[in-house]
Amino acid sequence: MHVDLSLGDRRIPIEIKYRRRIDPLRDALGVPWPRYSAPLGGLVSLSDEAGVLDPRIVRVSLASAVLMR
Repeated sequence: MHVDLSLGDRRIPIEIKYRRRIDPLRDALGVPWPRYSAPLGGLVSLSDEAGVLDPRIVRVSLASAVLMR
């Protein structure tokens, strides 16, 4: 699932993966960089342990994302 976060006039792509195990390469491909020319993106998953190799992608657990509301 893909959502966008608006910060001023910029849109930040966020990819949501409802699973504990994240593939650091394949799952990060869901963040649509070319469409937005965003400086960073986000990946939300069930686990705090999931890692992403791309330094432009901020990984957040679902529990933390719900608490940020």
